[in-house]
Amino acid sequence: MIMRKDKVLVLGAGGVGAWTARSLAERGHEVVATTSEPQTIQALRCLGIQNLLWRWEPGASWECLIALQASRWIVT
Repeated sequence: MIMRKDKVLVLGAGGVGAWTARSLAERGHEVVATTSEPQTIQALRCLGIQNLLWRWEPGASWECLIALQASRWIVT
């Protein structure tokens, strides 16, 4: 069976989010994750996962997230 490879945005790559991002990358998906933790950023980069410095707060712009044109969004 041939599976389509998606571009996936993982919002919040903490414990569960980082595990999810890793699992998706291992399956061949292009993954972009948001986190501000330096150790997590480094670990994700080693796995080929792009980090986006974005944080949810009142009035935060969603434009950079939309501009990624990810086919799937996962919020953790």
